[in-house]
Amino acid sequence: MRMVLYADILIDFANTIKAEKLRRVNADLNYHLLVSDVLGISLNQAFYYTNINHVNVLATNSAGQQT
Repeated sequence: MRMVLYADILIDFANTIKAEKLRRVNADLNYHLLVSDVLGISLNQAFYYTNINHVNVLATNSAGQQT
């Protein structure tokens, strides 16, 4: 059993903590238009998607203890 004391909180990694798992997708679209010899327009749009499973959140119980 691996116990860690962090910020006055005793954490039992073996029995309570699961590793976070995540999936990410990033996409970036660029559009360039030359209007004249001295003028151009550029548009950029970015898309992000993230899915996190087994999120680890520090919570406080009814006794005021952080778990």
